[in-house]
Amino acid sequence: MEANFNLGADVYAALNAGIGTEDALGAEVLRTLVENAELARQEQVALCQDTGVVVVFVDIGQQVAVTGGSLSEAINEGVRLGYERGFLWQSVVNDPNERRNTRDNTRPIFWNTG
Repeated sequence: MEANFNLGADVYAALNAGIGTEDALGAEVLRTLVENAELARQEQVALCQDTGVVVVFVDIGQQVAVTGGSLSEAINEGVRLGYERGFLWQSVVNDPNERRNTRDNTRPIFWNTG
């Protein structure tokens, strides 16, 4: 949810720098983006409807044991709850050929970095 509500300081800096170098129309578009980002931060709503696909990086040691279920189930539940509680757009499809929406944005991309 944090990534969808709060734009990074480096991105703000780049947008503001662009306002000073763009022509009138480009500068106005950049000002609108900054205004939208500020509203998203203040109201804690998504910057954009398309909140993308969750990518999870997991780094666990050899001595870790997951109890009460599987790690992938726990991650899916976290994604499900995050999208529900954050009122984020649920746009992930289970199979790109069938285009059937999962309705909870689960099956994030899962990287085991350990």
